Amino acid sequence: PLSISETKDCAFLEESIEVDSKLFKNMRSDKKYNITVELVIDDAVRKAYDISEDKLHSSYDVTLKSADAHVQLSRDIIDDLSYRKAKDTVVNLGISLKHDAIFGIQKKLDPEELEEITYKVSSLDPKVAYIDESVTYSAAQLSELPVTIAGVGETTITINAVGSSVYNIQGASVKVKVSDSPLENNDLLVKYNSKDGEKTYNYKEWQEFLNKHDNWITDSFTVAINDEILDYYDSLCYSIDDGGTKVGKNGEFVLDKEQPDFVEPVTYNFWLQNKSTNASTKEADNGTCVLSVKKDTGLPVGSDFEDNREERFQTIDDNGVTTWYFGDKFELKGTYKDTSSGVKCIQYSVDG
Repeated sequence: PLSISETKDCAFLEESIEVDSKLFKNMRSDKKYNITVELVIDDAVRKAYDISEDKLHSSYDVTLKSADAHVQLSRDIIDDLSYRKAKDTVVNLGISLKHDAIFGIQKKLDPEELEEITYKVSSLDPKVAYIDESVTYSAAQLSELPVTIAGVGETTITINAVGSSVYNIQGASVKVKVSDSPLENNDLLVKYNSKDGEKTYNYKEWQEFLNKHDNWITDSFTVAINDEILDYYDSLCYSIDDGGTKVGKNGEFVLDKEQPDFVEPVTYNFWLQNKSTNASTKEADNGTCVLSVKKDTGLPVGSDFEDNREERFQTIDDNGVTTWYFGDKFELKGTYKDTSSGVKCIQYSVDG
């Protein structure tokens, strides 16, 4: 038990005296305290009112109970975060401390009372959002707790009070949800080898090229991740004609020149992912790149040429090249074969 003392001037007929909680030095909950009240009056007054000596003293035992308080959040869920925009950014949690004073009166804690209250903060899944859990935060830091966004998914940030000897503080939690981001036009780059050399296209440009050429290609092409987004995605994934998922080697997909030609269109679906951050554009709207391709690298082969003229003159030069000379009017008929052709028509010209 700990006794306290204070001299208070009051009217003789005052019915109650308020005992300030600050008088309880080293106050702890569930501890017993003794309050002694001594009435100090002149002897003449005491004798006039016939107040006996035993009535000048009163003693009270007081047991302090924990005061209730709780951590209050500005919102219980943060779900407006998109991976590409939010990654590595800091979200400040809007947190404040609400409580009832120990004598049942709602009021703000005094600064010295707040000093001993500290808080531990943790994240259920640090791969989505993390906070330095080794730090013990003060009440003054609650309004700006720095939570860093790391990846895609859901996690729960929990705030618990520690170190309070008087206050029974209920913790709180906030859900943090980070959604996948869609593919952007320059995320994938296509390198195409043609007779004019290698050229690089973004997704929209490559799609326009394919549409212009009825989806035919005549050489190999490579799809690769743009180096500028490697902080977000590290793997290029694809499927062929809705088949199983494959992962490109070294972040690339290569349609090799040696691969046999194909007349029927093949559909390639591309998307990006990062397993360490659980990110995948495939799960977002407009998160895949769809390309339909037909491949033709072989030239048409001509054969069975004939004409309607019997009179013709043939010469063979020293290199074995045969030249035919015809009259002024004739018909030349021939057949071209190309089993996998992207050629719409064959044109010819006559020298001379």
